[in-house]
Amino acid sequence: MMKMDTQKHAPPNPEIKFSKRWYNIRIRYAIAYFIGIIAIPIYFGWPLITFIGIGLPLLFTTYLSSAGDGWVNCLKNQQFPEKLDITKQDHDAFIIIHSMGSFSTGSYVGLDILIPHFIRNRYPFKIYHCYNPQEFLNILKNDRAKYIWIIGHGWHGGITFKWMKSPKKWFSPKPSRTLFPYAKIRENLDQFPKKSFIAQIHCNHFDNTYAHNESLVEILLESFEESHYYITDGLSHVISNWYATRDLVLHIERVSVPESEIQKDIEPDSGGCSWIDLI
Repeated sequence: MMKMDTQKHAPPNPEIKFSKRWYNIRIRYAIAYFIGIIAIPIYFGWPLITFIGIGLPLLFTTYLSSAGDGWVNCLKNQQFPEKLDITKQDHDAFIIIHSMGSFSTGSYVGLDILIPHFIRNRYPFKIYHCYNPQEFLNILKNDRAKYIWIIGHGWHGGITFKWMKSPKKWFSPKPSRTLFPYAKIRENLDQFPKKSFIAQIHCNHFDNTYAHNESLVEILLESFEESHYYITDGLSHVISNWYATRDLVLHIERVSVPESEIQKDIEPDSGGCSWIDLI
């Protein structure tokens, strides 16, 4: 991993504090773990240890990805309450930065925690599916989308939409991705209202190949209390993002929707949508 120039990339004041929880493990430690779990047991003739050490993390990752899929792939889980008016009611925006093909793995991680928690506590939310930067900007311009959760691919200074190349373009040097630096928001900053909460639940490494490394937290957050944002200073993965979401919901304080405005039979649904639901 390229060594970071802390002076060049240090965030401007007010200085943000990066999450340092146990699950924000550096990628080099994860690599060292997998090398160790392969090399050491093979040296001592313990193949079962290798199988368990590799199999359990992969199995857990697969489970977390499928759990998120189950909650998001249901129409009635896309927002709460059912008749939420996103132009008039303050709400949490669960923004999914969509990538295609194998890059889409883990796109919904953590939503298996957020959706049932918000519905049971009657907190208003909406899932926003973004496939390009303009859709992302339209959400940020809404002053009623006060609480921002960004899930997908990215780096400290922006989001990344990744696309699978067609066979004809496999050897093309042009990257199959669309980058959007958060710093571009400053060009029309008056169009973007401040946010009360921002969680960048994507990779947050500083990268010298990008011209911008300024986070959305630094640009649009209203208050820099630690409970009002989540950001790291390194790469992330499915497991770290899931645990981050689990910790964040424990500190959420929102205004519940009155019971009189809620459809009586609504319950969170983790089973996805059936054909009957779509009729």
